[in-house]
Amino acid sequence: MTPSWWCAATGSVGGMSGYLDISALGAVLRLPLSELVTAAEPPAAPDLAERVRTAWHDAAAPAGSEADRDAGAPAGIVFPATAHADRFMESLSSEITQAALLLRAGQLAMLHAGGIALADGRVICFVAASGHGKTTLTRMLSELHGYVSDETIAFDEQLRVYPYRKPLSVVTPGRSKQQLAPSGLGLRELPQAPLRLAALVLLDRQGAAAAPRAEAAAGPSAPTLRPVSLREALGELLAQSSYSAQLPGPLQRFAQAISEVGGVWSLSYREAADVREAFPRLAAELLAPGTAEAWHPVPDHLVERSGAGDAIVLASGEALVFAAQHLHALSDVAAEVWQGALAGDAAEQLAARVVARFGTPPAETGIDPAHYVATTIAELREAGVLPTSPA
Repeated sequence: MTPSWWCAATGSVGGMSGYLDISALGAVLRLPLSELVTAAEPPAAPDLAERVRTAWHDAAAPAGSEADRDAGAPAGIVFPATAHADRFMESLSSEITQAALLLRAGQLAMLHAGGIALADGRVICFVAASGHGKTTLTRMLSELHGYVSDETIAFDEQLRVYPYRKPLSVVTPGRSKQQLAPSGLGLRELPQAPLRLAALVLLDRQGAAAAPRAEAAAGPSAPTLRPVSLREALGELLAQSSYSAQLPGPLQRFAQAISEVGGVWSLSYREAADVREAFPRLAAELLAPGTAEAWHPVPDHLVERSGAGDAIVLASGEALVFAAQHLHALSDVAAEVWQGALAGDAAEQLAARVVARFGTPPAETGIDPAHYVATTIAELREAGVLPTSPA
């Protein structure tokens, strides 16, 4: 059964209506609760509507909100047909998330991340793949600060953050995962201040099995932060993003965000409780003014000729090229060859261009610039970032 989510929303939201309007990533999605009873199998059906209202209470859109409609949005979702209420709720949460992501695709940068908001609206974003401690850490820190999301952190070009206060998936002994409202877990409301991205953190949770041995050898270790290079940061963020290929200039979008927040950090820790205890120190370090690595965009006409989606050049001279949803890293010399070839330079000109910038290779290396250029061009074409005949 595939009920429509995108009917016009007018008027009432909440307790007595047959639908629930959910605020997700700046969109408002209408969930027709009356159709839950016919979608699920007994005995899951009778109290599903109330369970959905309770679990999604903190994500309910304000009264008078209008549901988003978009020609490119899916016509609806498939309510999971199961007699197991907990599994129904878990599957429904995934369906709602996917619907919101699809609706915001190409509009917002969306990271697979948890986030908390400080009292002044600054948002700290914790990026990690599923199963790497994101929900646990977000839940623990949200007992002290505003809960933004444990699933997706979405932001626009001005770094405005669009919350997604979905239920948290919590393992309860003897039961399947339960979807519990943030407020029911004691997590804090969002501040009144506008939300703005202030820090990007890659989670690096150390293996629990190795922790006791390491602790016995060296004593307890506190959570630590290390700055991440722009190249590494972009690779990790793109890998943990949703629909980044649909963004205009995805590399530039993320690189600009990194520049504005002063760089990306990696947080190494063993237990979420350790991070909570050390959080005042960690937050001060994360939010201290910083300067990210410099970069500049590759001219649009060259990117267009390459067939890639976006490309930037780092301060080191290396280039990062995003093509076919894959990030290619080119050395400084390869980047020079790539840009020259796209500009229409012949092989002889490219060899001269490389020598002019980087000097003649030492004789003992045995490197012939002309041969190096030819080999590099072949590799670039094989990687799909250089067409056979650039226009």
